[in-house]
Amino acid sequence: MKIRIPKVINNCVWCWACVSISPDVFEMNMDWLSQVIENKSYEDKNVDDAIKICPVNAIKWTEMEIWAKDDSKCIKNPKVNNNCIWCWACVSISPDVFFFNENWLSEALILDSYEWKNIDDCIAACPVSAISWE
Repeated sequence: MKIRIPKVINNCVWCWACVSISPDVFEMNMDWLSQVIENKSYEDKNVDDAIKICPVNAIKWTEMEIWAKDDSKCIKNPKVNNNCIWCWACVSISPDVFFFNENWLSEALILDSYEWKNIDDCIAACPVSAISWE
């Protein structure tokens, strides 16, 4: 099943607009950049209002695949496309899955199964949407 979640991309300018208009969805992290508060669901209006008010278009909707709570491993494969910009997000979050190849682009190791939450965290953190499930 797929759900829509808000995503803050890396051009946030810490203006606080999204936090002010939707404090139940957004917060400022320790670097004073906006981040999404982890939730099971998000009110479309709250996120849409934040998207409209953001002066640098740093907020967007993205889709995430979810599985049953007791299914922590999956047989799908993570894939990194050519949009990778060497930001280190996926390698930092899941170093047991992602690595940099000889061209300094991220790749996923081929494993028997993957922890879906870790991969979904990498997908959500990728500033250029280069990671997906295959």
